Amino acid sequence: MARALETHRDRLRAVFAERLFARAPRSVLDVGCGAGALLAACAERGVFAVGIEPDARGAASGARVLRADGARLPFAPASFEWVSLRHVPHHLRAPREAFAEAWRVASRGLLIAEPWFDEADPHQRLALRADRFLKRVDRRRGAFDADCLDEQELRALLPEPSARVEAERVPAGGTATLEVLEAQLAEVLRGTAVLPEERDELEVLREHARRGHLGLNGSLILAVRRA
Repeated sequence: MARALETHRDRLRAVFAERLFARAPRSVLDVGCGAGALLAACAERGVFAVGIEPDARGAASGARVLRADGARLPFAPASFEWVSLRHVPHHLRAPREAFAEAWRVASRGLLIAEPWFDEADPHQRLALRADRFLKRVDRRRGAFDADCLDEQELRALLPEPSARVEAERVPAGGTATLEVLEAQLAEVLRGTAVLPEERDELEVLREHARRGHLGLNGSLILAVRRA
């Protein structure tokens, strides 16, 4: 993977972790924990944390990770103070049910994030175009990878209308090089080939990346607290 892409992702992960730890959690459930970066950060701070993944094999060594469906969490109500879903909603087949389950097991609230593109910026509009192209390729392989949800869509999925919601948009910072675009493409292709009908669009995106016109995604963070 291109180092610049991983650095970008690390920065967004770090901002999300900062927002979580600013709330002084004593326990966290990380739904869609991936390789366990947030779980490791919790462990460093002495915060009890458990991760949920449909396939838990890639989680960091020593992390508490359960293989489970986010729409059917194997925990009693209010088992954790905070439940986090970082860049997870667009991967959820049943997001309304998953949000309801997260709310059920959270005693204090949810911290939710989605990739965000500032459409007032032409570089960000191109980044969104690239993101949607990459998602189409990913879906062709059978993955569930919907377009990113915006703030209104996320709010509409929340199970408790009286909850207090704070929204923050974290800017991307920088643009994607051709190397970054190729690394993203390799992730979604995973050994398969670009189809003929995809090549023209890909070449347009590659040319924008060569010229430094292709932005990187930021992050939309929602802190949802019980009233």
